[in-house]
Amino acid sequence: MTMAHRAPVNAASSLAHYELAEELGEGGMATVYRARDLRFGRTVAVKLLHAQFGRDPEIASRFAAEAEIQARLLHPNIVTVYELVVEGETLAMVMEHVPGLALDRWIERRGAMPPALAVEVLQQVLAGVAHAHRLGIVHRDLKPSNVLVREEGGRLLAKVMDFGVAKILGEAKRRTAADAKMGTPRLHVSRTDPEPAGRRPPHRHLRPGGHPLRNDQRHGPVRR
Repeated sequence: MTMAHRAPVNAASSLAHYELAEELGEGGMATVYRARDLRFGRTVAVKLLHAQFGRDPEIASRFAAEAEIQARLLHPNIVTVYELVVEGETLAMVMEHVPGLALDRWIERRGAMPPALAVEVLQQVLAGVAHAHRLGIVHRDLKPSNVLVREEGGRLLAKVMDFGVAKILGEAKRRTAADAKMGTPRLHVSRTDPEPAGRRPPHRHLRPGGHPLRNDQRHGPVRR
């Protein structure tokens, strides 16, 4: 996913208790915004699944699974996921905000890394990936655009992101052997009703047979 500051969204734009600010980047399936968490007063990143994919039960389910998987990965070299928000037919993943650049963009702007710096960044990436592997989780789409880097204390801090959603584009209608082995984690979501109290709640089912995030799944939000 390209990470670059874009024009701000409408100041009134919000999702649950998150106030959306400028667009940070857009990929084939989702757009990432910088946002303000009004509950805890912190800056976060909100990855908003494009509407047409939110209406696809399998893609929506796998987006939710990605959020659940990444929320398990508490490591300094992996972007932390705080929760999954479902508001009507809108799905969004709330993540740690990393004020930096994707590694490919960093290289475009700064040029090739000196060997010592490249080794330092790679060691951090491998540390994050090794942590995921210890939990039985395989990234499957590791590349410079899925690594964020930011300057911290005179050095570069690297964080791996995007666990799984990039694979949905080519695999929305089938499950791989790796999926079957890893399994689909139990979903934890934060649900909000955008309607004021007393009015009809948002429609939860998108088509006959029900949406995978149907209203009978009432688990609390994953928070880190």
